[in-house]
Amino acid sequence: MATIEQDLLNLRAHPGDLTSLSQMATLADNDFHEVDTNGDGQIAPVVGEAGAITAFQQGELMATLILTPAA
Repeated sequence: MATIEQDLLNLRAHPGDLTSLSQMATLADNDFHEVDTNGDGQIAPVVGEAGAITAFQQGELMATLILTPAA
């Protein structure tokens, strides 16, 4: 995300320089939809692959856990 932030700050300072827009769009899309970085055909909840959708799905799974008092 630091790359997108730096690109946005650069765009704010130089509004006519639109060279980084394509890269920013790709990075933002990857952050949302996820990327299969290791080529195994699956998106896993690991660093570099998971995005907002996986985080939401994992949160839903955590909500189904039954909490019990410690023994």
